[in-house]
Amino acid sequence: MNKAYEDWGYIIGARPNAPELFCHSNKPLETAKDFKGLKFRTLGLWAEILKGYGVSVVMIPGGELYQAVQTGVLDAFELGPPSYNWPYGFQEILKYIGVPGIQSPGSLDNILMNKESWNSLPTDLQELLKHEIMGMGLWGKQELAEADAEAMDNFREYGTIIFTVSDELQQDMATKSRASLEGYAAEDPLFREVWEDQLTFFKMWRGLGGIEPKYCVFD
Repeated sequence: MNKAYEDWGYIIGARPNAPELFCHSNKPLETAKDFKGLKFRTLGLWAEILKGYGVSVVMIPGGELYQAVQTGVLDAFELGPPSYNWPYGFQEILKYIGVPGIQSPGSLDNILMNKESWNSLPTDLQELLKHEIMGMGLWGKQELAEADAEAMDNFREYGTIIFTVSDELQQDMATKSRASLEGYAAEDPLFREVWEDQLTFFKMWRGLGGIEPKYCVFD
């Protein structure tokens, strides 16, 4: 991260964010055919992928989504995790929520500091600040997870219908996304370095699969 941001400052740490909802929508979007002709708000790589399914991508700020749905500009959109979306009142205008958030399974809020200011700090304060940010990130991650669980309960109690994107469509979206990322990696050396590092890490991380029990006393 510091290599990528070296022209702007020093990355002291980062706070991890929760997975986003797949979308709010006016109908279930479980298979590829459900997306054709849809007016969907998103951006970036996800916009590229959705266009391949016949989606009309619309880029609108989050604060304008409610009105955009009311006026028919949008049929669906993705914005953030459940606890972020609930206060907006989207449940009042769209009947469905899609899961899982395959387009954004997580993100980071980077803590960036001016290099001169960072270098002016004594070593002990630098280490203290790093550990404080690490603690903030871990605490914030758990706080957000609980808030998201409460928000999902709120959506269900309101009457919002939760649908799950089919495994086949999730796999196809992941395959198309990987192909796009590999294309970017072929064009940009730093992108390739990050991408290859992530591939190595997640190959190791997948080794955790099966360790956690499928059933427990809370089921």
